Amino acid sequence: MQVVQIYMKQTYSPIIFLTSATETSAFLAADVALSTPQRTGTCELIMTSENIFSEVFQRLDEKEFSERLFIFHWIGDSNDSTFIEQLIRRLSTMPNLACFILEDILIPPSATIAHLLPITIAVSKNQDKEDDNIFSSHFYEQLAQNNSIKEAYNYASRKLPNTPSTMFVNPSAEHTLDFTLIETQKIEEIPKTPEQEKIKHFKKIIGQKAHFSVFSKPELLLSKEEIKLFEEYKFELAPLSDIEKQLYSHSIKKQNQKRRQQRYLYRTIFFLTFFLVLAGLGFWAQYREHKRQAEAHKTQTHQQQANFLTYLGDNMQKENATKAIRLVEKAVREYPTHLAQGSLYSHFYSSNLYYSAQIPIKNDNQDKMNYAVSSDGQWLAYFENEKGKNAIFISSLQGDVIKKIEKEAKIEQVIFSNNIPYRLVVGFSNGKVEILDVYGKSLLEMQAHNDTISGLSFSKDDTKIISAADTMALIWTTTGEVLDTISGNRNKILKMKFSPNHNNLFTEANDSVIAVWEGSDLISTFEGTKAKWLSDNYLVLKQIKNLDKTDSSKWVVWDISINKIKKEFQNSKQILPQDSTSFWVIDEKNTLRRYYFESDSTTLWQKNVAYFSMYKGVYPNNTNQKSVIISQNGLVTMRFADGSEATTKLENLPIKAPYFTQDGNYLVIQTASTITFWRAVSPQKRFTDKLQGEKWINENAAGDKIKKQKRDVQLIYYSGNIYRLTDQNEHVKAEFAADKVILHPFQDYILTIKNAIISLDKFDKTNLTEKDKPFKITNLFIKKAEYASIGFSEKGSFVWAVTKASELQLIDLQGKVFYRQKVKPNTEIITSFDDKYVAFAQKIKVGLKPYSILHLDTKQNYELDTRLERSNISSFFFSQNQGQPYLLSASGAWTDFWDMKGRRMKALKGGNPIYGKEMILTSSYGNFYIATLDANRVYHKRIENLQKATLTPDKSYIVLHFKDSVQVWKTSPFGIIQWLEENKIYQLSTQEQKQLLLR
Repeated sequence: MQVVQIYMKQTYSPIIFLTSATETSAFLAADVALSTPQRTGTCELIMTSENIFSEVFQRLDEKEFSERLFIFHWIGDSNDSTFIEQLIRRLSTMPNLACFILEDILIPPSATIAHLLPITIAVSKNQDKEDDNIFSSHFYEQLAQNNSIKEAYNYASRKLPNTPSTMFVNPSAEHTLDFTLIETQKIEEIPKTPEQEKIKHFKKIIGQKAHFSVFSKPELLLSKEEIKLFEEYKFELAPLSDIEKQLYSHSIKKQNQKRRQQRYLYRTIFFLTFFLVLAGLGFWAQYREHKRQAEAHKTQTHQQQANFLTYLGDNMQKENATKAIRLVEKAVREYPTHLAQGSLYSHFYSSNLYYSAQIPIKNDNQDKMNYAVSSDGQWLAYFENEKGKNAIFISSLQGDVIKKIEKEAKIEQVIFSNNIPYRLVVGFSNGKVEILDVYGKSLLEMQAHNDTISGLSFSKDDTKIISAADTMALIWTTTGEVLDTISGNRNKILKMKFSPNHNNLFTEANDSVIAVWEGSDLISTFEGTKAKWLSDNYLVLKQIKNLDKTDSSKWVVWDISINKIKKEFQNSKQILPQDSTSFWVIDEKNTLRRYYFESDSTTLWQKNVAYFSMYKGVYPNNTNQKSVIISQNGLVTMRFADGSEATTKLENLPIKAPYFTQDGNYLVIQTASTITFWRAVSPQKRFTDKLQGEKWINENAAGDKIKKQKRDVQLIYYSGNIYRLTDQNEHVKAEFAADKVILHPFQDYILTIKNAIISLDKFDKTNLTEKDKPFKITNLFIKKAEYASIGFSEKGSFVWAVTKASELQLIDLQGKVFYRQKVKPNTEIITSFDDKYVAFAQKIKVGLKPYSILHLDTKQNYELDTRLERSNISSFFFSQNQGQPYLLSASGAWTDFWDMKGRRMKALKGGNPIYGKEMILTSSYGNFYIATLDANRVYHKRIENLQKATLTPDKSYIVLHFKDSVQVWKTSPFGIIQWLEENKIYQLSTQEQKQLLLR
């Protein structure tokens, strides 16, 4: 802090203010010592021995002390440190004080208090026995000789070595130590300290408030901070007027009153808060109880609803087994009571047939089909021509119209391909023929004829299409190339069909002439109707006997190889093919018999048969063979190759001849107004898990159900870069020093990488059971190409390795590199379970980004279609299902399914996908989902605070993971519900549910 010096002319000599409570020897000695300087005018002495507390502070307020330099000398034996502190604080407000001397004291002041003054000298009780040998006599003797205060103090201290003394000097006053009191021309005025200015300003405020408080209403009082300052500088502010004292006392009283009011307010707030907390706890307890009762009521309501739906389903089973099982399934979904679960098992494992779809069909011409079914039974295509609005409707077996394809020309015929389920051919009234897919995309359109298309047919292998219009037919390829032209019919061709071996075809004209052709060459003709192939060389047809071309009641089997009638049947109701040696006949007595082409022997199969159809199964073993017999009263019996049967009862008769779809999964039955697709699955193959159980089993841990099966050897990390190969008892059998070590998934191989060099070793397990004998290690190959990452394929048939230059190498187990390609930096590699495909994903900041699939058979790469990219992909892997696999990529909320050509085929809600026995489980926070193996979602459950869902190793239980606990769910009866969805058993609509409930 900078010291400001102000020089002023000193007109009066300095004052020595000497005071003492009693006239002690020190007091008298000081008087004697100062007599000479006083006579010479060097100083003026003021002495007092009156009452200190009443006189001293008043004398200090006198004008001469504010105008002249003075020394305040206190002599006394008082031990009152509080009074001394108050005195020092009072003196600190006086700018002309040069020095403060405390003599004959018992306790000196602290340095902190003493430094409030420029110079403070503290002298203890005089220890010298001579009365004239005291501090004052020596100190003032030196001052009279024009010595400074510092020199006078040092001299007196030396003269009294046995009397302790201390001189405290404020740092701001150190420059005045060498000034003498005799030098009176100019002295440096000591600047006021900030504290002195503060006290002066505060005293002025007190005076103003005291003056105005008399007139102001409300009364003007000191603030809390001002009261605190008043108490701190009480002695420095003295003397106070009566009005100022009254201001202070009123302020204290008001402050205490406010404190009492605040304490009362705080107590009131505390008790009010306490009461509110108690009331809140009471209300919360009531709420919890109300919520518990509501949950109990809700649970009871769901149980009653589930049991009521079960009752309806049980009573409806004979009338409509499909709708009955769906009602019970709805009951299990809403609340799986024991009654509902037991009923579901009873329905499911009964011998009932269930249908997947029942679709109404508008058909004005009953002799002509206006619909077609795809070879896999997944699509139904039908057309309608109404008032110039011509449209083809593509429907799923759930009855949902997937696509409406509008056409300008009138539609005459529609057929599906035999081998490509989503492809169909349409014939128009203007002679055009168009090949479409089920989404309406046109693949080929050609002007095949100039007249209305009257017939369309695919060859069995889909390489040829035959179309007919008027009297001419064309055989052409699916690319539009015409192979043969069939002409020579006199009347309009109504029907044509290739033989099973594709060598021949027949045409049936409007004049009842049936012609057999080999290409465009006519082989033979016969008069009849309703022709169809029984085998490569045999046709069955209805013979004509009258000139008016009315149908006769005789059916004939015609051998086209010799152009002769082989067999004749009177009044037969249905003739069906079986194989190259035999066929089926339902005679006029509704008896089903098996006949043979080359012999007259027959086999009686069953009586009371109105309709019959057979699916021969998959060659060569016919493992999926099945047949259906419909009796005259509508009883449907389906027999399967495993010996089981399933039955149902038809309400609407008559029907058209039933038939199985090409894949054998559906039986199609058409009435005058509907088409019904019955699911042709053996009851024994519906579902293997027949456990009946609770909805869930609460457990604190999954326990032994989640243990993994161990191999006879295992690889463990030891320390540093050391890995050990041990047996199941953890006895060390081999040790490897490498950056990374990988154990072959099935065989006895070890793959290592160290310093970017990879090595494949084989270990011999001959001494596996011998505790202290290690394995014998044989090196198969070493590769030195600066490798960055390595791994075995899933099946273990090869090793993949990526170099630091981002080159992928596929290496067989003999060390031969059989494929190389560049990959993106930071690429992760996975392989399919059959080692036929390799997938690539790049590591990015927010997870993974799959980008390519490699076909190892063709060495062809397919880029993933990433037009709809998902963020935060955490995992990707190949599916485990048989046949063509999927590539799965999973984020926290979605799982995407890609085919092997990089096309996104399906997407499921939920991440962390896990394959079960006959299901896919996905989950996200608070939700888990169950889907079929072909990625159709069938079940969703929302559970609060669910972290994720997993499956036990045996796939029999769903494990729900929470923060502090685990729940284990049995997969049944949800496995049954899954089967119903997977096999597309008819799903009740909302309207049907309401109608059934109203019943």
